[in-house]
Amino acid sequence: MSISTWILERRRHAGGTVKIGRPILPPVYLLATLLLMIAFWVFTPGPRVIAVPWNLIGVAFVGLGIALNVIGDRQFQRAQTTMNPFGEPLALVTTGVFRHSRHPMYLGMVLLTTGLALFIGYATPLAGPALMWAVLNHRFIPHEERTMSRSFGQQYERYRTSTRRWL
Repeated sequence: MSISTWILERRRHAGGTVKIGRPILPPVYLLATLLLMIAFWVFTPGPRVIAVPWNLIGVAFVGLGIALNVIGDRQFQRAQTTMNPFGEPLALVTTGVFRHSRHPMYLGMVLLTTGLALFIGYATPLAGPALMWAVLNHRFIPHEERTMSRSFGQQYERYRTSTRRWL
């Protein structure tokens, strides 16, 4: 029996629930994706696919991504609800940027990575936005939507059917 298996067994016997640390939150995935994109650019850039000065459009995408995150964060603060995707929501926010997207902060993260990829202008960093989207769409959004449905019932279902997940 390995040490990790032994620890899990001890935890099971002690309280019945096995918790392995805290979950990794979306900003950590964002930072890891940005670093991975830069590493791709430095070590295996591939061909240049977006020429200067067209690559400068990436700056607008980065700015829009940051703005969506800041605005969404402020709306959550005003509503006094959690930003932690694994926390219990105290309010359903459906106005402002949430009127156009159920997950504007995640959209902001994808736009930020897209902007960096466009700004860099080389092929391999373009994998970053797809990776970011996949992690958010499959790791976080399904859990959050189940939690919101459980917490807010019909009110959330009406919001879900009237507002797109991304755009």
